[in-house]
Amino acid sequence: MNQLRLLGLIFLLGCTPLANSNVSISPIQTVQQQQENRRTQVYLKGEVVQVAPFLQGGAYLLQDETGKIWVLREGDLPQVGDVVEIAGQTQYQSVPIENREFGEVYIQER
Repeated sequence: MNQLRLLGLIFLLGCTPLANSNVSISPIQTVQQQQENRRTQVYLKGEVVQVAPFLQGGAYLLQDETGKIWVLREGDLPQVGDVVEIAGQTQYQSVPIENREFGEVYIQER
């Protein structure tokens, strides 16, 4: 019985929301402007406004008061309307068309 309590305590401590930890949550607009800083660890909080399921995981559009960004996730997706706090790594997909760049920053959730 004591082992079960210990496992429960470890689980609860490991699931501490980002807002209660010592990390800084970034505004989405700031993250979108970091094309040159690819693969940067970021922490975001926002509302899920759209989901796009794939075979194993998918993507969802996360919105805060500063903007929107796509987040890729393996496994189950959150529901539209959920407010989530995530840790992820910035990625940049280049889309050059006629000598112009139409690329986009997105997040790979960890």
